[in-house]
Amino acid sequence: MVDQITSIRLSDHDNIPYEIDRFLSHGFTFRQFTRLKSLTLYCNCCKQVQEKILFELHYISTELTHLTIILNTNYYFGIDINERNRSLVNIIWSLPKLIYCKIKMPYFPVPTIVSTSLQHLLIVGRPFYSFHDIAYLIKYTPHLKQLTLPRKERQSTDHELSSSLTSIISLNTEFYLEQEHRIINFFRNMPNLCQLTFRMVNLYIDGYKLEQIIRNDLIKLKILRFEMSIISNNENIRIQKVPELLKSYSSPFWLEERRWFVRCDWQQNNNNVYLYTLPYAFYDYHLVWPIRSQLTCFPDYTYDWSYNRVQKLRVWHTADQKSAQLNMHFSQINRLILSFPIDNQFYSIIRPIISIIRKTC
Repeated sequence: MVDQITSIRLSDHDNIPYEIDRFLSHGFTFRQFTRLKSLTLYCNCCKQVQEKILFELHYISTELTHLTIILNTNYYFGIDINERNRSLVNIIWSLPKLIYCKIKMPYFPVPTIVSTSLQHLLIVGRPFYSFHDIAYLIKYTPHLKQLTLPRKERQSTDHELSSSLTSIISLNTEFYLEQEHRIINFFRNMPNLCQLTFRMVNLYIDGYKLEQIIRNDLIKLKILRFEMSIISNNENIRIQKVPELLKSYSSPFWLEERRWFVRCDWQQNNNNVYLYTLPYAFYDYHLVWPIRSQLTCFPDYTYDWSYNRVQKLRVWHTADQKSAQLNMHFSQINRLILSFPIDNQFYSIIRPIISIIRKTC
């Protein structure tokens, strides 16, 4: 019977506890599932059980095409972690038919084995990576088309990319304290990008410059989604910067040719200014209330579906100031984090969101 199974999903999350323990306690091993094509593991179990599961991956079916591994990184400390993870990554890269891989581990080393099949790679949980790492990752994954990476943090020893990454058509990543010219060079080295999603923390690229990059270097780009943040404790600078940014994203290229609209949010007593494309593209959203906003959309633009991707909403109430009604609608959130105290006006604004959560629980 087991040799007929093509898909396995095991989870140790709170809503589905002990699945992995039961799988192991019944004497099952991955080597028994010779026709397995898809494997999903959400490991929230103890270190010993996770190590058993990772050991079993050495004997995974060579028919596997889709693999998802989410590890509880709290259990992973010690000198041997790098070598153990490198061994695991090389096993994954050696699977001859693997097309899709999503993986979360405390340290993701660059493989030393060339994958002949992997096309879609999503890496989550790693605190930073370098342009040097990316170059080698692509070298050992020559057929890679879709790449999702966690935060790219500025490193003084890092080098800019010196070669084109022509296989990549979709990129999703985040930049933190990085230099603008290095990011621009990074984008320019992916001439076949069709879809680009990125976040920038304490960094921004104005619309004039980004337009030229797209026109000259990313001519195949069809989908652009981003969020950029500017941090300044000078309110006059923030007030001056908002109209300048919006103007740079209001050219015919943005509004008519591509119809890519942006919104700018800020708050009087907060140092952050956020600029992002609509609809909003990310899982989480931080709402500082009362909020001020300006955008480049046409007057008849509807907000009903602009925040449908948001599932985690943080709401911070900073002062008892009067503010306009919230012209944002969050219909898909499953996690709400509130600051206190909450006054009557603030409650009237947030109550529809709370009712949505109750309906979906």
